[in-house]
Amino acid sequence: MRTVFPWPKHPHSGNESPASGRSLLPAVAFFLFLLPFPAAAAEPPGTVAMTVHAQVPGNGFPEGATRFLILPSAGDDAAAERSLAGNAVRILENRGYVRDETRPEITLDVSYECLPVRIETAAGAGGALQDERLYIKGSFTETRFSRKVVIRVFRSGSETGMPPLWRGEVESGGSCGETIQDAPLLLDELLGEFPRPTGRPAERVRRREETP
Repeated sequence: MRTVFPWPKHPHSGNESPASGRSLLPAVAFFLFLLPFPAAAAEPPGTVAMTVHAQVPGNGFPEGATRFLILPSAGDDAAAERSLAGNAVRILENRGYVRDETRPEITLDVSYECLPVRIETAAGAGGALQDERLYIKGSFTETRFSRKVVIRVFRSGSETGMPPLWRGEVESGGSCGETIQDAPLLLDELLGEFPRPTGRPAERVRRREETP
């Protein structure tokens, strides 16, 4: 919204000039500078916003393949990856898939990363130290993180370098420390696109109270 400040109207005195009006411009400009800028809309409390993408880059998913194996975690955050893999197992088993480490038909590779994406500085009184925030002299610099989970599904025993049968990823902003809490929702949406993409919109929001 643009705020317009009308010039004060005075009776003609006969000695007004354009210079007298221009003298008010610096004061008005300074006043406009002090007005607060509108804050960006945030997600409602208790919700998890995410972006989900899935594709079948290979020759299609094999019909009737139900026995699966999940590769051991190899990332830097073993606890988060174990939670993600455990939720993947739960979801697949609830859909009739069987975990079989001796005769698997498909192999799942689950990877996870949590990286800073942008830094915002906001004026404020600061307050108590919060997770992944650094308060400095009444203002704080907030680092926002992007949590990204990628699952690739291969035919078990396929040659190295072969494209996956299915690939999906879900990305969500939030604290790295909340990944384990949000893992059920993130995996529920991601594996909802397995073994074939549904065509649903990529942008999604779930409430944490809906955690399976």
